[in-house]
Amino acid sequence: MDNQLIPNEEKSLWEVGEDCLDRAEEALDAAQATMKELEGQEFTRDTLEAYLVLAERLGNNISKALEEADKANRICKELISGERPPRQKARFDMMLSRIGFIVKDVEAVSHRDKVYKSQLIPKVLKPEEMKGFEKLVSKARGKVIDQQLLDDLAAQAKASPRLRMNLNFHQSLDEKCHRFLNALEPGTVVAVHHHPTKDETIVILRGRVAVTTYDDSGVEVERVELCHEGGRFGINIPKNVWHTVECLESAVLFECKEGPFVPHEQEGILEIAGQARDEGERK
Repeated sequence: MDNQLIPNEEKSLWEVGEDCLDRAEEALDAAQATMKELEGQEFTRDTLEAYLVLAERLGNNISKALEEADKANRICKELISGERPPRQKARFDMMLSRIGFIVKDVEAVSHRDKVYKSQLIPKVLKPEEMKGFEKLVSKARGKVIDQQLLDDLAAQAKASPRLRMNLNFHQSLDEKCHRFLNALEPGTVVAVHHHPTKDETIVILRGRVAVTTYDDSGVEVERVELCHEGGRFGINIPKNVWHTVECLESAVLFECKEGPFVPHEQEGILEIAGQARDEGERK
């Protein structure tokens, strides 16, 4: 932009307006990227918390883009008031045009979000259940892991057909470090799997689980029970070690491993005779 077209006493205000537009465009780009990420994933009832995390990020970016565009619009209207030489007026018209394009694109993203949500939610969740998921994600964003959060997550696990429920603290499945709570109920089935390039750390917050490791032929190597009463609070599982988790009493775990997320089916599942299959694994 040629600042020589703007009077010296107005340059600072003009620059503020341009800064607002730059931030609006950055937020718009982030909103469009998040919308694309949403549309590229297939969410289920058991992974809906991941959708809500992305939806929250999308909403924040949309709000930020509109807020900054509105600031720029007010500044531009203040500058354009009164008589102006044609070349100056042309510069202001260009800023107003830029604002218009941003608002139009934000509205397009918002529309895509509404359409996507209207198609997704009825497939995976009853309308009256949505509030409970939003409450969980809101607490997760506050990073306070308290008794109420564990109770809420356990209730979601009991209601899930898979008898478990994750609550992610990472904002995207592509993040380098995945941290999440995993609530499990007795009867849930976790396939024997491994992570060829990733260690995995499990810390028990409440309840009782057994972590079993196997060799490549499916022979049990070690079985460790985790519970506070027994004085065993967690375990680190090295990369490429076959393992599974069995829930012995209603439990909540904190788990951490390297991202991005890779389905167990891609990393490898070890079939063991007599073990039930885990349908729809996303852990």
